[in-house]
Amino acid sequence: MAPPPSDGPPLLPQLQREPDLIGSVLADRYRVDEVIGDGGMGRVYGGTHVTLRKPVAIKVLKHELSSDPTLVERFLREARAASMIGHENVVDIVDFGQVPGGSVFFVMEKLVGYDLGELLDAQGRLVWIRTRNIALQVARALHAAHAVGVIHRDMKPGNVFLIQRRGDDEYVKVLDFGIAKVDDPDSNVLTRAGSVFGTAAYMAPEQAAGSSVDGRTDIYALACVMFEMLTGRLPFPGTNFVKILSQHIKEAPPRPREVEPNADVSDEVEALLMRALAKRPEDRFPDMGAFARAIASANGETPTLPPRERPQPADLYIPLPSMDQHAAEAALPPDIRTLQHEINPEPAPAEQRPVTMPSADRTVMLANIDVSSLAAGVDDHLIAALAFLYVTFAHSTDGQLTSDEMRALADRLHHWAPHATYEQLGEMLRYTVGNYGQFPPADRLAHAQHYADWIAGRGTPAQRQQVLADLQAIAIADGQVSAHEESFIADIAARLGIPIGPSADERLYALGFLYLTFGGTTSTSTVGPEELRTLGNNLRKWAPSHTPERLAEVLKRVVSDYRKLPGAGAKLAHARAWADSLKQHSGPEQLRQILADLWAIAGADGYVSDDEQRFIMDTAQRFGLA
Repeated sequence: MAPPPSDGPPLLPQLQREPDLIGSVLADRYRVDEVIGDGGMGRVYGGTHVTLRKPVAIKVLKHELSSDPTLVERFLREARAASMIGHENVVDIVDFGQVPGGSVFFVMEKLVGYDLGELLDAQGRLVWIRTRNIALQVARALHAAHAVGVIHRDMKPGNVFLIQRRGDDEYVKVLDFGIAKVDDPDSNVLTRAGSVFGTAAYMAPEQAAGSSVDGRTDIYALACVMFEMLTGRLPFPGTNFVKILSQHIKEAPPRPREVEPNADVSDEVEALLMRALAKRPEDRFPDMGAFARAIASANGETPTLPPRERPQPADLYIPLPSMDQHAAEAALPPDIRTLQHEINPEPAPAEQRPVTMPSADRTVMLANIDVSSLAAGVDDHLIAALAFLYVTFAHSTDGQLTSDEMRALADRLHHWAPHATYEQLGEMLRYTVGNYGQFPPADRLAHAQHYADWIAGRGTPAQRQQVLADLQAIAIADGQVSAHEESFIADIAARLGIPIGPSADERLYALGFLYLTFGGTTSTSTVGPEELRTLGNNLRKWAPSHTPERLAEVLKRVVSDYRKLPGAGAKLAHARAWADSLKQHSGPEQLRQILADLWAIAGADGYVSDDEQRFIMDTAQRFGLA
């Protein structure tokens, strides 16, 4: 075949197949083992450092893109941007080099887990405590990036990778700085004015308009991610790219509770999200550090120190207060004394005290909380006893203790020790779990009861009441209270000398009457099959161990008494009396769950009437939650 004329149009380049790198060794160090991912610019391989035998991930620029110097520079900029940050929540870039044939690669730590997008696809919306944990780690990573002049510009669930590390099942690694804006006066300008980069669903208005971006652009994107985590939906959902960009630029975002009334979103959380989603960057938080502090402190939590500022274990050594220590310890139960000696060994004189790290195979730190920084009358002995009691209760319920439950227990203990950091409390809880695990299963409850007896003998009435309220809150955290939990709480209440309140059936009766009165039948004595089904479904989660027959007996008594009362006024008065009774014998989380049930009943028909709103607000006031 004759060659084409030299003055004709240039030939299109032949598309070359991606070279097979499996089995090859790059830079004499990294063996390519398998393909683990494929993106628009690069392919990710699982590999091994041949000398260290350490698993790594290797990202290789696609061969057909390697002839474009701009794309090569942008690809390598991802590696430079991530390596500049040097933060524990940013994927670690360890090396880079050239592939035989002309392409380039960089080497990352190999992560085992899943991205946030996969989690949301599987579970829908998340509760606030999980959202806060993940978002706070992302915010700290981005704050560190902004400090070295790196703006991510593509923050979305797919770039938030969750792994297991340090006892946390949702430890964050922020990925993909491929379109990051890097403030580097020595680099070529890769992004032209007016260019739009990013993912439409999470794009800030200024980014969607092709205007200049800064750290507040990432604040907006992270707020979109948090909105999706809490509601299960984006602020501006859809598939039309241009329409979504226009909505980000022009339309006010919906409020989370308008999108999902049952979302775990407080007024404070909603307010911080709406501020972060402001159209004008100057109306958002001034920087990612301020946004991180708002996330950490929402719902009354105290922010922990950022990772770089956290004290090391040796720095946390604070001796017990100077007092007759041996006499004080003699009053403790034997296991608490053992625990204290394990955690607070006899200190060396200050000038001779060794500064050492804990051994690698165990945690040896209670956090040594200074008693002067705790709530009045609370010392580290009491905190240790509470930790064992709460760990026993949470674990014995279902035989496991998740990272979410550990964070919830830390929240409980933080109310007792408000000036202790969460890192200190977390270390103490991890030690307690290890100590708990050393006891035979048959002995664990006996030890927890021993601690409860000790608390009863030295705690104030208010403290003993708070212990019971904490146990009730832990029990209702998953939306239901099992028979085992009821029995445990009743036993501890008796040991603390606190009347436990109504029995399980009496509580169900009170709830049933409240729900039935609210459910649209206040003006008639007729209770149909649909009302009974709705009522049964709402009560079942409060007593999952009840047999259908036992639940039916409670329902029968509720309906019978309801019908006997003359008129809506009498029914309403009766319901209010039961609401007052529930207030006296329920913790704050239980009362909030009851209100959530009422909102769910009200919204079942897609409309909440004025009467229903008044009923809920009256109940909230009676609960002290208005």
